[in-house]
Amino acid sequence: ARGSTIISVKANGKIYKCKVRVEAPYLTVSKTTIIVGSNSTLRLRQTSKKVTWKTNNKNIAIVDSKGRVTGTGVGTATVSGTVDGRAFSYKIKVKEPSEYSGWIEKNGKELYYASGLPVTSWQTIDGRKYCFNDNGELVSKFGIDVSKYQGTIDWGKVAADGVDFAFIRLGYRGYRNGKLVVDPKYEANITGANANKIDTGVYFFTQATNAEEGIEEALYVLKNIKGYKVNHPIVIDSEASGAEEDDGRADNISKLNRTLAVKAFCETIKEAGYTPMIYASKSWFKNKLDMSMLENYEIWVAHYTTGNKVTDYSGAYGVWQYTSSGKVDGISGRCDLNVCVKDY
Repeated sequence: ARGSTIISVKANGKIYKCKVRVEAPYLTVSKTTIIVGSNSTLRLRQTSKKVTWKTNNKNIAIVDSKGRVTGTGVGTATVSGTVDGRAFSYKIKVKEPSEYSGWIEKNGKELYYASGLPVTSWQTIDGRKYCFNDNGELVSKFGIDVSKYQGTIDWGKVAADGVDFAFIRLGYRGYRNGKLVVDPKYEANITGANANKIDTGVYFFTQATNAEEGIEEALYVLKNIKGYKVNHPIVIDSEASGAEEDDGRADNISKLNRTLAVKAFCETIKEAGYTPMIYASKSWFKNKLDMSMLENYEIWVAHYTTGNKVTDYSGAYGVWQYTSSGKVDGISGRCDLNVCVKDY
């Protein structure tokens, strides 16, 4: 079986140990159906040795030394990788572009074909929103945000379902007592996202009433991300507390005090070398925050739309949360879905 083990030998009263790694290579393929001129990437996992790639029909598909397949003609070709005398193969079907609808790879870019042509601009595909440039190349990333409310998550399945990035709730401030609390699923979630190479950011649900408390929340976040990989923004989540009487400790403070608290959080995060971001709904940004004081920070806007409708949020944004009713493998029940249009 694949894995590592320790072998111990006792000789002349001494114990000698040797760590042995057992490799069990297996083949993965990014696309089983491609079009003429597009690509599929084959990889032999769990081996550190050189792989020799070949195709049984170069008139249908060719393969380079890195396992990248390119369709050359219509038909089916068998592409194989050999390591240590063992061959692993996969059948790749190649179609004419005019006959194809679906995702393709081409020169390292992702495109989506509909009725034989690449789509452009904003598109909703299988309930998920994507943005494509004028050449049909995908220029956005697909992501989720999660907290204790999603329960136990299978992050391997999440990654396999095409999730590029995730915002993990690190914690929150109580809307009554003001206590800072770590989300009970934070450690499991950030560990799982990191382990599966999902770009990871964190967010904190604020109830800060002034700048001093904004700084306190940022320092709390910075303390709790130590030891983890955070390569996406660190977010302050500014929204209503959810208290039954709308009387949470920060619900009815002035727009100025709320803005100063958010700004202090962002500045503290920025000074620590991370990218600060502000999350709020479209209406909250308009009515509850003075955006003229927050122009230097990244924006994550929540605005739920239907069909191919795009948010009409008037400001610049890096991430758009477009639904709370998404479905992703590895998560039971609903979750928020997001599209990112910037590189972080």
